[in-house]
Amino acid sequence: MNKVAWHVLVALIAALLPAVTFGYTTILRSENQECYSELMKRDEHFSITYDVANKYPVDFMIMDPSNRVLYANSGTPNGEFGYKATMDGKFTYCFKAPKGNDLVVNFNPHSPEDEEFLKADDDKASPLEKEIRKLSHNVEDVIDHFQNMIARDNVRYESGTMTHSRIYTWSIVQSVALVGVGCWQIYYLTSIFKSRAIV
Repeated sequence: MNKVAWHVLVALIAALLPAVTFGYTTILRSENQECYSELMKRDEHFSITYDVANKYPVDFMIMDPSNRVLYANSGTPNGEFGYKATMDGKFTYCFKAPKGNDLVVNFNPHSPEDEEFLKADDDKASPLEKEIRKLSHNVEDVIDHFQNMIARDNVRYESGTMTHSRIYTWSIVQSVALVGVGCWQIYYLTSIFKSRAIV
């Protein structure tokens, strides 16, 4: 296998790597904040995309190891962020729910290991490799969006199933109550007529 074919094979494998990347889902209670961290070395790249079910706004921020805010995005239902580390250490990203809403947040972090083959700024890469890496990054975005759509669909399905179950239960309760009231009325009227007949 010659060098060009080897590079193309590596780039194609890189294009398929995002397909096995799994997203995460968290439920944020009103005014609560959840944080996650990623250990990174200098010059490593990290990226994240996030999306909130039902398009509720969420506050997002990412901080470097010295707790300096690198990026903050307030009151938006989705977003994405990429960063090349300028120092070694633990980088932290947080989601915070505004007052009044519980949120379902779907997010897909891509650690340095995930993005090892996606660096399009490598001077040693051939033009073909760079284009394939760009294509791979676009495929990654599409997969992230697709995973978020699946998560939103699951939330809606569960919500619909729960609503249907509640309506069904309430209908049974109403039917039992209606039958009970009807039986009580029959008994009450029968007892009145019997008492009058006796008198």
